[in-house]
Formats: sequence, C-alpha cells, structure tokens
Amino acid sequence: MQVNAINSFSNVNFQKKYRAPKNVQQEQTTQAPKRSALSKAPLYATFMLLPIMAPSCKYQIGAHATATAYVTPDTIVTPGHTDTINNNDTIIKNDTIFIPPEFQFPYEINDSLNYWRGEILDVDAEGETPGAPKDYGNKALLGASGYREWDYHKYEKALLNLLKSDSTEARYDHTIYDPRTRTDSIRGDIRITKVNPGDITVIRTRNDGTDEITNQVSGLLFNVDGAKTFMHSNGRDKIFIYKRVNEGVDQGRYKYAGFVAPGYLENDEFGQNVMLKDLIGHGTEEHYTGVKTAVMDVDDIREMNMQDFDNLMGDL
Repeated sequence: MQVNAINSFSNVNFQKKYRAPKNVQQEQTTQAPKRSALSKAPLYATFMLLPIMAPSCKYQIGAHATATAYVTPDTIVTPGHTDTINNNDTIIKNDTIFIPPEFQFPYEINDSLNYWRGEILDVDAEGETPGAPKDYGNKALLGASGYREWDYHKYEKALLNLLKSDSTEARYDHTIYDPRTRTDSIRGDIRITKVNPGDITVIRTRNDGTDEITNQVSGLLFNVDGAKTFMHSNGRDKIFIYKRVNEGVDQGRYKYAGFVAPGYLENDEFGQNVMLKDLIGHGTEEHYTGVKTAVMDVDDIREMNMQDFDNLMGDL
C-alpha cells in the first residue's frame, strides 16, 4: 500500500492561535470509514487537543504528610503552612497532607485540553472570569461533564486524578451514570499522553476510497482501560478522532473514525453543547448537551491541602 502524507495535517496548529472568523471557508471533510466506530464515544473525546508545544516543567506530582517541624515561642512551623500553638507548653499535632511546591503537572497536555475546550469548541468553564481575555496556560482542567443525547440521556463525567498524574500523563476518573437504573454503568480510568511525530501511524480514507497513511502526526493519545484513541485538531474548529485497529493487516495503526466540533443546538434550551460527527455511525450527527467544565490555576492547587482539593473535586 502506497504511503502518502495527509495533506490536512499541514493545517495542524502547534501554537496558541485564536479561531478564524466564521466566514472563513472550512476545509473539505474526508469521508469516514463506512462502519460504526467508537459506538460509545465517551465524553473525553470532546475535550482534547493536540499538545501546544510549551517548555516542559520538571515537577513531581503527589502529596506528602508533614514530617518535620521546629518550635518558636508562639507557633509551630512546617513546610508550606503555620499552625498556632495553644500555649508554649502544648504542640498541636499536624496530620494535614499538603501538595509539595515542586510537584509535577502535565502542563502541555492540560494547556492543550483547555485551548480546545475554550477556543476550538467554545465551551466556557467555571473558574474563568467572564469577559476577561482567555488564558489557557498554567490551568488544570479539573473536570468535564455532559449528557449523551443519543444514549438515553446518560450523564457522563471525567474528573482529574491529581495524584495519579505526572508531567507526561494526565489521569482522569471516568463515570457514566444511567438515570434509568440510577447506577454507574461505566467506571474507568482515562490516561492521556502526548504523541510526537513518528510515535504512531494513522490511516485516513480519501473520498475516492484509497487510504492515506502517515506517522508524521502530533496529538494526544487516550487510553481508556486499554482502549486507545488518537486525536489531533485542525487548529480551527474540529478535533479528528482515530480508533486503534486491533486486528488484520492494519493492526496497531489508528484509523479515522470521525470528528468533534462546536454544537449547533440552542444554549438556552440545551445548555453548552458539542457535536459528534460520524462517531456513533457513518453519517450521524449527535450531541453532548448540558456540557460543564471547570478549571483552576495550577499555582492555586499547589497551595491547597489534599482534603480541600478532594472537597473541591467532590463538588464538581
């Protein structure tokens, strides 16, 4: 099979860039494979973007219990905070777990998630200042949620797992709630890593039925309990999605399955929404509705203890 570069990849955006005006002509969409793909189309697929190439920050994520302290006449001082002593003869034991200031965080991945969330899909987030200039750097995407309109209006949520993440991998706890049975029908783990050129090979079918194959792509790889999906953006208004082929001559490659774009439903009726094209089946257009996301400055997370962080995540 002849290997050709995918022309549309020349449009992949590697720097922060604002969306083109609405009257800009959209690129022609390549026909998706004529088969059902990504039938469950999880919500994580709507909040990912190719990594924005920013300098890597060398921190180690995690939390630690305070182990040492020194006493002054009025206070007991531990790394990261101060607790008042009742009197000079009594020291209050401190078991609060703090996130160390040098913790690692997947900055490149989260910068990308937030850029797509705000610029590509036009989804606002709790934690942003309304009307203020958009700033997607140094932000943690704490979580995303929405309703699967094609799947009995099931509720889906992905929440950042801070302690499992590190500088090269963002981890999210994934839940799909079934309102009919009032149970969690799916609970899982989402692992997100960056893809550099040469890491994987993708296949995209042209309109004439022939395949384009290349490994010169950058984006994000999602591993959901072993099921792997690759995604990249066109830098404007779409996220292209590829599903890993697990058998046959193309085993190990990633084949184009559809794309995600801003929704066209009325926000007053459906809330913020995101459109899925071809992902439920060839020729289909479905929506996540009632989409909500939340962000927080990573520097603010550094100043929190784990109990406060857990409480914050429990409220999302």
